[in-house]
Amino acid sequence: MMHDWGKARQEKLLKKAQQGDADAFEQLVAPYEQKIYALCLRLLAHREDAQDAAQETMLRLYRALVSYRGEAQLGTFIYRVTANTCMDALRRRNVRACESLEALDDVGVVPVDDSPGPEETILRAEENERLSRAIDALSDEMRLPLVLREIQALSYEEVAQTLGLEMGTVKSRIHRAREKLARMLSGEVQEERRQTL
Repeated sequence: MMHDWGKARQEKLLKKAQQGDADAFEQLVAPYEQKIYALCLRLLAHREDAQDAAQETMLRLYRALVSYRGEAQLGTFIYRVTANTCMDALRRRNVRACESLEALDDVGVVPVDDSPGPEETILRAEENERLSRAIDALSDEMRLPLVLREIQALSYEEVAQTLGLEMGTVKSRIHRAREKLARMLSGEVQEERRQTL
């Protein structure tokens, strides 16, 4: 829990940052920089992509901060922007992977190594895209705790502290998010089966 003086300082920095003060913005987000990078690295599993996504997150935060009204804690807002930035990066990565495979196939190049073949890679990319879409479709109240717990591997207690929620609320939201994801993904599989019949 933030002390009153800490909260007052954060509110002062927030107002300045919302007015375009770059120094205030830097001071405001500095405590979150390592967490932003860690979340990007967890989501993207590639150091350079994580660095790019962390920089993109900072740009998005700087632009989006004017719309922040304090409905959620600042940390929650920052994690939401970070998670969305990473999901966009994953989508772009999947598109590039599919385009690269198509280009190789067009010139008759066939992979020789033991790594997954184009078909398996495309299937994995489709599964990742399906999962990304399903996660994106979750409400913020379910998506954020799930991403922090399952992707960033925070403990339930850390998720509760980050989001300013009770532990029981966090567990309940994560449980509901998992159930909803399972229903959505199961529904897509059943729909695909119907379409192929």
